[in-house]
Amino acid sequence: SVKFSTLNFDLKYNWKSGIWNHDQLYGPLLSYQSVTFTATSGAMFGLGAYYGQPMPKKIDEFFNMVNWLRYPKWVDVQLDYYLVPASSMTVVNRNLNLDGHFKTFFKPDQFIEIGFLYRSFNFVNNATKLLAQTSMGSLTLGYGLNF
Repeated sequence: SVKFSTLNFDLKYNWKSGIWNHDQLYGPLLSYQSVTFTATSGAMFGLGAYYGQPMPKKIDEFFNMVNWLRYPKWVDVQLDYYLVPASSMTVVNRNLNLDGHFKTFFKPDQFIEIGFLYRSFNFVNNATKLLAQTSMGSLTLGYGLNF
């Protein structure tokens, strides 16, 4: 069996002021990632960028043909590239995360979301001398509440 887990933490800076799910927002980010893959693990820091905006008008009009989708819609994408090991135990090669989401509200405080995620891992743990090298992708479907 394959043991896999990851922990990510991002600090984002908005280059343009606004409210998520309402205004166009974008900016750089600093990221931390810790990965455990089978018998090895690694931790690293990275840089990236994100972008989010209300759904473009023409696409919004198409979805608005369905009565219960006549609420705001949102799209966002984020790219993280991990360049720096977080400890001397990790040698970082090419590690990246790319994810995006399409969100549509169906009540002022409730939404459904479709997302995608692509991750590429390539690092060596100096303690175990094991190379972790793999790529993965996934699609997600979710329900959420805004408070």
